[in-house]
Amino acid sequence: MIRLLLFFVLFPALALADWTPNPAYIDAESNASNGHYNSGGRRIVRIDNTTLALVVNGSSDLIYRSTNNGSSWTQIDSEYGYSGCLISGPDNYVYHFSRYGGNVRMVKFLYDGTPPAPTNIYTGLNASNHGAYTMLNATVNEDGDLFVFYHHDATGADGYDGLYLLRSTDGGDTWSSPITVRAGETDDSWGYVHSDVTPNGDIVIVYSEWGSATSQFGISTDNGDTWSHTAIASGSIYNPAILPVGDSDLYVVAQSDPDNGLVFKKSTDSGANWPSGWTSIQANHANGYADPSPALGDDGTIYVAFRGSDTYTALSDDLREYIAMSTDGGDTWSFPDNHLTGGRVGTRSTLRYQTWHNYGGLLEWTWLEEDGVGDYPTMYDINTDVTIMQQLPTSVGGGVRFGSGGSLQIGGSGALLFN
Repeated sequence: MIRLLLFFVLFPALALADWTPNPAYIDAESNASNGHYNSGGRRIVRIDNTTLALVVNGSSDLIYRSTNNGSSWTQIDSEYGYSGCLISGPDNYVYHFSRYGGNVRMVKFLYDGTPPAPTNIYTGLNASNHGAYTMLNATVNEDGDLFVFYHHDATGADGYDGLYLLRSTDGGDTWSSPITVRAGETDDSWGYVHSDVTPNGDIVIVYSEWGSATSQFGISTDNGDTWSHTAIASGSIYNPAILPVGDSDLYVVAQSDPDNGLVFKKSTDSGANWPSGWTSIQANHANGYADPSPALGDDGTIYVAFRGSDTYTALSDDLREYIAMSTDGGDTWSFPDNHLTGGRVGTRSTLRYQTWHNYGGLLEWTWLEEDGVGDYPTMYDINTDVTIMQQLPTSVGGGVRFGSGGSLQIGGSGALLFN
């Protein structure tokens, strides 16, 4: 018993977590005018015990801040443009990227500061052919380089979206011209991208073809200059999200009509090869809806936020917010948290996670939830017993940091350090 207690003292992230659900609306009066308007894929960050989250009001993203784990929130900014993306970067900066009119826009601010007016980082944005699923997504690498992915009809006439990248290597001061990740082609319109950067520096993305014809994996090993692509699904398996784990393992979670809900597949060689089939995590919805978002715990546990059901159903009205978790690399799954007493869940859930510059800390997530009268405010929840993996840049010692505030750290030399 003494040895067990000592183990939990030295390795608190591995202790059993309390999953008592305690979700609450961030602002019950701010309602999404469309349940798809939170599709940006990253919408929540945390730095120094301060959480910032995007909240949809009508068709605009608002930025809210909490310094008490979500007990109360203050609105600090209002932006036009829905389905934007919120990420953290080096030196305590937060970035909000959005698309509005013909522009891709950025707001950069310190996590505890006042957001300035947005600046346009691209002004040639045409309309998209993806309807309410029009969005953008962003991520950051070890060096702090920023990558913003968007999709649009580049010609404005052919009816097919291509997928494009804007890159900044100086913290957002200047931006590249659009880099073509994958051009739209006849009958191929690309969108709904989700991106991340692996611990060894590869940029990896997953995205869907409009009409759910295919889901695709893309990888760049040269900081976004060139891309290779692999079809990882055909038919009604779509709305994917990607999670790098270690140097070579990549997990993709998605929703599957053939499999009745949440599924995943895993590559163990950095995306060079993928299994032909998908593994079901929860198969309770006849239309396959799940809209998942993954995160990596500091002990290697994989978490997925999604909309699911406790029993088999064919009705979207029955879907509620769920967390799935696997402690064995996806061999088995459990469902430690749900909000069955809540309302119908909108589309994409968002767990707080990005491989680089995520600042560690507690597991948090947001989603849209119907309030009983047809409105969809943004809901927030947190588990104060679970912390996410923090990959430290080599400039601050390298290695992996388990948790924060006194928990285990593995430094660049492999030594065990205690804060």
